Amino acid sequence: MTETESVLRKVERTHPTLNGKRVGIQTYAASRTQYLAAAEDMPKEMEKRFDALIHKFFWEHKTARVNKQTLKLPTDEGGQNLVDIKLRNDAIHIVHLASFLGLNGATPRWALVMQDAMRCKVLSTYKALNPEILVNTFLQTWDANKTDLPSDMKRILRVARDNNVLLDAISISPEVRGEMPVWLHQGWSPNKIRRTNDKYARCLQINHRVMTAGDA
Repeated sequence: MTETESVLRKVERTHPTLNGKRVGIQTYAASRTQYLAAAEDMPKEMEKRFDALIHKFFWEHKTARVNKQTLKLPTDEGGQNLVDIKLRNDAIHIVHLASFLGLNGATPRWALVMQDAMRCKVLSTYKALNPEILVNTFLQTWDANKTDLPSDMKRILRVARDNNVLLDAISISPEVRGEMPVWLHQGWSPNKIRRTNDKYARCLQINHRVMTAGDA
């Protein structure tokens, strides 16, 4: 943050045009923080500070004549196409979410760690269950206590919630259906008794290794 402020002060001394300010913001405020935001996450407080820094730099520390949201619009819509730090960070976490869900190919190691962390922080309602049946909260009906998760994990889950990420396929092939977790299945009718922890369910899980719909 300090380094970015210092660089922008140097740019200010050149009395840049509107386009020059936009390029300066993109180069020194957006690009410099993008890698760190992707690797380590950016706290909300830091997002606000960068947003304020960009706004002050654009208006040369004077009273703003146009609000922030208008300036972030594309130029053909009357804005200046200024970077939206929060929106940029959310986009980064949407890419992380796609990796977590395996949409980009093989599931990365950090996603497996995240799944284990969520299983460790499972809501009290599900603590008595066999942890092996807790596969993926997006494919099943269990959930974790998000307040105890690391900030980057909480942000990925918040982005998923805000964008209504859920299992809603028009048509699922028999092969994919067979790979779905059979326990805590999202398609289970709420009017039926769910048996996931009685002696019969435990026997199927532990002795017969019934974990997917195909196994059943």
